[in-house]
Amino acid sequence: MTHNRAREGAAGFTLIELLIVVTIIAVLTAILIPNFLRARRQAVVSATKSNLRNIATVLEEYFVDQSSYPASLVPLTPTYTPALPTLPGSSVSYPYKTDGASQSYVICDNVTDTITNAPSVTTWYWLPPSGMSFVIGSSVNVGFATCP
Repeated sequence: MTHNRAREGAAGFTLIELLIVVTIIAVLTAILIPNFLRARRQAVVSATKSNLRNIATVLEEYFVDQSSYPASLVPLTPTYTPALPTLPGSSVSYPYKTDGASQSYVICDNVTDTITNAPSVTTWYWLPPSGMSFVIGSSVNVGFATCP
């Protein structure tokens, strides 16, 4: 009795061929998933940095007109911007705090890395006149406020 790979009228793959294909797919998946997660994390960080810059620009426009910063972000819409950016992946606005005299402010986001399940939390913040900064940790004290 001889064993032919394909019997008459029957076609298919051998078990070894199927295992090789499954192994190749598993290896490709193992390579691509970390790259995808890293790209996703970078996209969220880039969005956060861009949003903080946009809010800072709108706040500076308000300051030029009013000679002080607003107590909240609400007065900025619709006069200075049609809508304020929200935290990536949510509809929550960025934390915003002013000093008592409304001559300085801080806007921040420490949600960025927790969205992407990173092992550490990075707090991104914008503080005039120095601009964009970050700390590894869940909060930062900027003198007149703790962010967030």
